[in-house]
Amino acid sequence: MNQRKRTTSGGAIVSMNSKIFRCFSTTCVAASVGVSGAVWSQAVQQGGSSGTTFTTPIGATLIPTNPAAPIPSTTLSYGLSQPNPRGYVNLEPVFLYPTVRLSLGQANNLNYANSGGIDSSVLQLAPRFTGEVKTGGHTHSLTYQSQFTRYSKSSDDNTNDHELVGRTRNQFSARADLNGEVYYIRRNEPRGQFARTLGNSPDVFNAFGFNGTFGYGAQAAQGRFEFDLGATDKTYQNNASITRALDVQSFNLAGRFLYRVAPRVRALAEVRNTEFNYKSSNFDNGERRLLFGVSMDAAATIAGTAKIGIVNKDFRDGAFKDYTAAAAEVALRWTPLTYSAVDLVLQRLPRDTTGTAGASGTVDTVFGAYWVHRWQSYTGTYAGLSHVNQDFRSLSRSDKTTGVNLGAYFDPRNWLRLSVDYSLSDRKSTDTAAEYKRDALMFTVGVTL
Repeated sequence: MNQRKRTTSGGAIVSMNSKIFRCFSTTCVAASVGVSGAVWSQAVQQGGSSGTTFTTPIGATLIPTNPAAPIPSTTLSYGLSQPNPRGYVNLEPVFLYPTVRLSLGQANNLNYANSGGIDSSVLQLAPRFTGEVKTGGHTHSLTYQSQFTRYSKSSDDNTNDHELVGRTRNQFSARADLNGEVYYIRRNEPRGQFARTLGNSPDVFNAFGFNGTFGYGAQAAQGRFEFDLGATDKTYQNNASITRALDVQSFNLAGRFLYRVAPRVRALAEVRNTEFNYKSSNFDNGERRLLFGVSMDAAATIAGTAKIGIVNKDFRDGAFKDYTAAAAEVALRWTPLTYSAVDLVLQRLPRDTTGTAGASGTVDTVFGAYWVHRWQSYTGTYAGLSHVNQDFRSLSRSDKTTGVNLGAYFDPRNWLRLSVDYSLSDRKSTDTAAEYKRDALMFTVGVTL
């Protein structure tokens, strides 16, 4: 086994995803189209004191995704339940980092039912392999990660999730840089998680996409320009009578200007346009955002971005009412100590439909906090609290979902992590038939080199 002390970039440069158990129901992994590259370039260690560190973007465990633009998960098979890789397999010029996680636990109301939910023991296996090449100021990587979930009481709800992600980080000169990713996703959406007609099994979709950010202007310069380009193609693979109307392509283009107003603070202005083109339904729409705010460098005690502005969602079908309102995107990380960090999130943005009959989408208001603390180099805890208020457009309905996540980990060896995680999701709704309460307790063994 080889060991070296180095840091890789596990956070993706993305245009802003819902997994299971470790997450907050609708508030898990990533973000919706439109977060600034300045936010996603800042990250925090996921525990451990040395070796390669995969990182998580600010607010990644709290910000819900836009269902019409899926992106790779940052916590599918690694995170606080997984130790940081300390060694690698040398396949020069490629360095290979393998990790694997095995979890056993109990899921109550695994199908998000209003009543008569299914309680079951659950087994998960999640391998992850990252190959990385560094040449000068450029870093390129290819990651395969998957998660296989098996329920003892409901084989119909078993899932196999896969992701293949290629990433590149390029520093062409002191002023010019390019970060990007291209990806394939095969993901399952648990029955009952979204407010739509239930199939006999989880809805499965394939998605292909890419995202990139080109920056001009040194990080320490007074001014800097950034330009985003991204696209996704999402196609469901089963339950066609329910999901066909949700097959969608998206295209995203954005630009921002950042101007340094203090040593670690930059003012910013951002404009973004995203087009959503549905393949067999009339939900086609264009979304435009004009945002102003500040970005704080990762080296500061408080890092991240805070933006406010206006958002417009324009439907091509006159049957749906257009939407224009104030918007907010705040994702901050407070690091009072080198071994303790708190993520704070506030968002108010429209999102596309998840298939709820009569609704053209939702307007989501998100509040959340997530605290990670390393008590020693080999042990740590985390705690999260979130609240999502969803107002359904073209429909007289409002949902309020509260999520709680608690966990702890212990590393008896550098290559071994033992962890326990509890999650709770509780949805209240003006449509009482859509309410549910779901929780899970998971015990995990994570192994790396």
